[in-house]
This record gives sequence, C-alpha cells and structure tokens, in this order.
Amino acid sequence: MVSVTNAGAFFPKLKPAARVKSAARDDPGPKAPPRVARVSERQNPRLPHLSLVRFKGVDKIPTEGKCASTGASKYQLEPSTVSDLALDSKTWSSAVIGKLSSWIQLDRALTPNQRKFCLDALEQELSWGSHLGVYGIILPCPTESCELYAAALSRIGLTSICTTQLMVRIPLLRQENGTEVDGWNTWNNLRLLCDQNPRLQVCLEFTADLPESDPELNRWLAEPVRSVIIPTDAFLTNKQGFPVLSKRHKAFLLQLFRLFLELTDVKQLLLPAFFSTKVKVAMTQAPALVQAVRKRDVARLRTLLAERADVNEESDRGVTAFQTAVKAGLVEVLEVLASARADPNVGNSCDGTPLTSAAFQSHQDVVELLLRQRADVNAAYHQCYPPIFAAAHKGNLQLLRTLLSARASANTQCFDQTTAILQTSWFGHKEVVAELIAARADLTVKRTDRTIQDCDATAVFLAAKRGHTDTVRLLLEHRCSVNDATVDGEGPLFAAAAANHPDTVQVLLDARADLQQSTNYQELPTALHAASERGLREVASLLLAAGADPTLRAPEGQSPLDLAKDPKMRELLEANGTKRARQS
Repeated sequence: MVSVTNAGAFFPKLKPAARVKSAARDDPGPKAPPRVARVSERQNPRLPHLSLVRFKGVDKIPTEGKCASTGASKYQLEPSTVSDLALDSKTWSSAVIGKLSSWIQLDRALTPNQRKFCLDALEQELSWGSHLGVYGIILPCPTESCELYAAALSRIGLTSICTTQLMVRIPLLRQENGTEVDGWNTWNNLRLLCDQNPRLQVCLEFTADLPESDPELNRWLAEPVRSVIIPTDAFLTNKQGFPVLSKRHKAFLLQLFRLFLELTDVKQLLLPAFFSTKVKVAMTQAPALVQAVRKRDVARLRTLLAERADVNEESDRGVTAFQTAVKAGLVEVLEVLASARADPNVGNSCDGTPLTSAAFQSHQDVVELLLRQRADVNAAYHQCYPPIFAAAHKGNLQLLRTLLSARASANTQCFDQTTAILQTSWFGHKEVVAELIAARADLTVKRTDRTIQDCDATAVFLAAKRGHTDTVRLLLEHRCSVNDATVDGEGPLFAAAAANHPDTVQVLLDARADLQQSTNYQELPTALHAASERGLREVASLLLAAGADPTLRAPEGQSPLDLAKDPKMRELLEANGTKRARQS
C-alpha cells in the first residue's frame, strides 16, 4: 500500500511504531526539505521513492500584500515526479493516494485575493491528481463556514473535471476559535452543501480524545468513511514501551474494520491474515435472502421464501433483503418480499426507513409500492431524515406530491430541528417551496440546532444566502419576515450582500429590508460594511442607492469607507458620502 504524507524522506529502516509516528504527525524529519510531499512504498522496495507534489515556495496562504503583488499573486504547482510515467497507470490508480495542501481554505474570513489564491491551488492540485489517476485524494478539513469551500468542490472536484475519488479529512474532535467542534457536524454541513454527492467521502482522523457518548461515535458507521488516519497522540505506551491504542479507540477501530475500510498509517501494525480473512468473512456473511437480492436472483429468492427463510433477517450491518431491494429500486423483488410479509417500516442507520431510502434514490414506483404496503410516511429512523426531506432536498415535485397526498406532514422536524421548507429553500427549489406553502408549511420556523452554522436561520435567510432570488421573492410574497436574524445577528440582506448576490439584494431592498440591521461581528456590522470590505461594487451600489450610510462606524470604529481596499470601491463610497453631505 502506498500512502502519501508530508514526510520529507522515506525511512525504510524504522520500526512500525516509529513509522506510524512520522507519518501521522506529518513530521518532515530533521534532514527533510520543507514543502515536499513524498510517496512511500510499503510493499515493493524496488519502486523509486517518488514525490507526488512539491509546492514551489508555498507552505501557507500568502498575506494580502503578497497576494496583491505581481510576483506571488498566482499559485504555481511544480510537479515533483520526474514524469507521470514513473509508475504505470495500474499502480497510480490502485496504490497511490494524493493529499492536497493543508493550508487550502476558502473561508469568508480571507480576503478576495487570498480566496482566489486558494481556489487556484485547489483547482491545480485536483487536476494534477486526476491527471495522474491516483486512487484517491485527501482534501483539507473544512472550517465551520465552508460555503465557499463546498461551492468550489461542487464546481471543480465533484464534476467531470476531477475523475478520482475525494476524501475529506475530518477529525473526530477539533478546536476552532476556542470552541470544541464535533467532526460529524462539520462533515454533515459540507455534504449537505455539496448536495450529498456520492463521490465525496470521509478520511476520518482519530483524536486523542473521543466523543463522550457511543451514539456520537456510531454515527460514523453510517457515513461513507473511506480511510482512517491514526495520529501519534492517539497512542498510549504499554509496560513494554510499545505504542498501543486505548480500549475505546481499539473498539471503535474494530467496528470500522467491519466496514472494510482502506486504512492508512496503522495497517502495517496488523496481521495480514486479519485483513485477508476475518474482515472479508464478516462482509460476506450476509443472509441468503440479502445475497439473492444483490444478485437479482428472483428464482433463488422464491425458493428461500418457500423454505421459510426469515424475510426480515438482518445482516451484520442491520440491512434486510427488503431494504436492499428498496435502495436498488427492484420493484419485482419488492413485490415478492412484500407478499412474504416483509416489514416496510424496518430501517437502518445508513439509509433510514425504506421510504426515506426510496425517496432519496428518487424511485417513484418504489415509493408508491411502499405506501400501498402502509409504510409510515412520517417516520424517521433515529438520526436519519423523514421521507419528505428527501423530496425537498432533491427538488422532486412529483415525489413530494405523492407523499403529501399520503398525508405526510409539511412541518415534520428531523433530528437537527430542520423542516422541509428550510431544506428546500436552501437548495432553491421554488416549485417545491410553493407546494409546501400550499400544504401549510410553517414559514416562521427557524433552524434551532445550536451545533450547526446559521442557527435560528429562516427559510428567507437560507434562500438569500444561496442567491435563490425567485425563492426569496416567493417567500416574501407569503409574508415571511425580511429581517429575522440568526444567532449571529445576520439578516437575509447581510447574507445576500456578503455572498455577492445583487439580484437577491435588490428583492430584499424592495421588501424594505433594514439597511442598518447590525450583526454581532465587530468589524462587519452591516451589509454595506461587508460589501465594501470584499470589493462588491454592484452590491454596494444597490445598498447606497437605497440609503445605506457609508460613514456609519462599526463598534471597532471603522466605516465602510475605511474598510474599502478596492480604489473603485473607495471612489464609489466617497462620491456617495459627498452627495449625502450636500443634501444635508
């Protein structure tokens, strides 16, 4: 197995424990050159020690001054392999994992030039990894405000531009701005922003401290975890001086083994026999009915049922034959299982209830069959979404109408206190929003989960933040509040302005959005402050035309004019200030 780390050199003589330590900490070693990511080969010592990526003069995001200069304004990736023919295509695609620069972040806190620099780096490194045809690419961990990161991944990484699988590095726990952040919430936020793209997977990083409760850990068993990283500080030292994992770390790791993971950093510590036999046996010991469904063998299925096989028997992952057929959209198989009295309401932690699973797969005929079998239209399996959320998320109007006609509630709340109207407003499905409004969805509801971003956000806020102008207009026409703010004090106008959605800003201004509505941000209290700081001239022009004050000072004493770095933006603000002075 080839793994990619930031180690500057490969140490073939180190003991396994020491090798894990070097790889896990991304420590370049005392003699290693900086800014070099190398490939280390564990199995074939004759293979050259190839560098996958070398970053020319870059190991962090440049300061604003350097970004603005012509010398360092563009990211330049220097491929460190002598040639992409150094390995044959089979080896690249089956034995090499790439790793993007850890400093790449598309955060709202960065300046426009810094964001552009990171965007260029993201695009070039993904393109290079895709060109090499590597097995997969590990992406940097997103921050809490990852909208721009998700948008970039959706545009670059999750399209035909990048053909390799992408794994987002997610620590189980991490510190951000002095607050402990649960990695699952970070992952959930990113994958929802990316429309739950199946190509986006998880590279789960263990931490020295695990989440306190087992349910918090078990959530990961239902996620697309593709690889695991074990850092040095997760290991303890036993009496013999060897590194070992704590009992709880080990127990969770063994649970992940059953999911047939691709393990990095610790695989060499485990017996090959464990991987070659025990894990594979555990994965193949599915009930005979489940295996028959997977093979689409209806004749075998009927034979097993005639022999009185348990139609609701679960595999070691809690999956039944009925659930397997639902996910695959096998109507004929489902009819056979239903005639044998398979339970249409038994769910699992990965797919939710059968009705939710069918809805997310947009299997209209399967949904109709399940409803005829009296599946609970409002049920949600533990921390999974109810069926109506799938229709709202996908923007599937036909499916939504089918569920509503079966008496699905338009106001069902899921585990994170989100409702369907909030979900579909975020994705801008105007027709679905209209259908939910007709079904008497509560338009005053707020997203109240304190563990996620934009807590207390309304449907108008979520649609405005994503720039879904028609959806915002529709919601306002039905008397949704134009000024309801999040827990951070952000209103819809601030969200649309900061994200550079001028058309949405104009709709909100026409609805008399409060120009002076103040956020909790010390430097950017109003929409005009945000637009000025980010150089968004079109948005600023709209705000100024509506009466925004360019001299209004933030709590820290800065006005929009003080924050403006773009000369044309300063000219615009100064002209407006002069005009206001003359009028007064």
